Amino acid sequence: MKSLCWAITGLAVAYALPPGWGEHGHGIGPIGSHGAPPNFSSPQATTARPIVAPALPNSAIPNHAATRVSANPALSGRIQPVLPAGMGASSAASGFASQARFLEALHVSNDLGIPFNQLKAEMTGSDHDSLARAIHELRPDMDREAIKNSVKTARGEARQDLRSSAASPAGVSSRIAQHPVLDTRVVALLPAGMSLQSAAAGFTNTGQFIAALHVARNLNIPFSRLKAEVTSGVPLGQAIADLRPALTPGVIRADLRLAERQAKQDLGAGDEVELVSER
Repeated sequence: MKSLCWAITGLAVAYALPPGWGEHGHGIGPIGSHGAPPNFSSPQATTARPIVAPALPNSAIPNHAATRVSANPALSGRIQPVLPAGMGASSAASGFASQARFLEALHVSNDLGIPFNQLKAEMTGSDHDSLARAIHELRPDMDREAIKNSVKTARGEARQDLRSSAASPAGVSSRIAQHPVLDTRVVALLPAGMSLQSAAAGFTNTGQFIAALHVARNLNIPFSRLKAEVTSGVPLGQAIADLRPALTPGVIRADLRLAERQAKQDLGAGDEVELVSER
């Protein structure tokens, strides 16, 4: 039978962010007024008015964000925990001209507690406000520096979403699905109502994904919260400490070793799978 090489990463996994990423044209920009009408000093003054093209309705703007999010199950699964309740990724992205702009808005909504629908309306409405301008409209109590920092943080979170989902859109889930015994064992660990593809989205290593499933079950940690930590670059041990602060370092190390052994047992059931431990 075909032999595969499964890699179980060390517990201190770090994901590097690509430099220079950003979405041009949607920077902080001024957050003051939209501008005052021309002030004529006398009836004889003749000031040329600029020619302004009429704004396109939302229906005329290419719906790039929704199209690209729909085509990337890994990204859809990764952002599921921060989407508004009952809203799908494609529906949330509808109206945004780019994935990055949508993801930045989604994270700002989650980080600042701004209702996503209100933020989206500001950014995709007739004025097409920048993210900073939309924050200013909805959170007038925030000063310019706080808004700037919030945008910067959201941009980093969006960058990590895109990087993680681009690394292996369905690699982990597809590799597991190729081995019926392994697939059965992993599916039994999934949270109720969550598909294998959705659960594995954002993970680039099969062993790490399965170990995270075992940690979630062993310690009764919501998998979506544990996944959000680990796929953003937080080591599994640190994620446990963040979500179960009452546990001592010794207990956490023991839980990690247990989860790794369980993951190895699962992987060993995958039809002559060879285990390679990366430490």
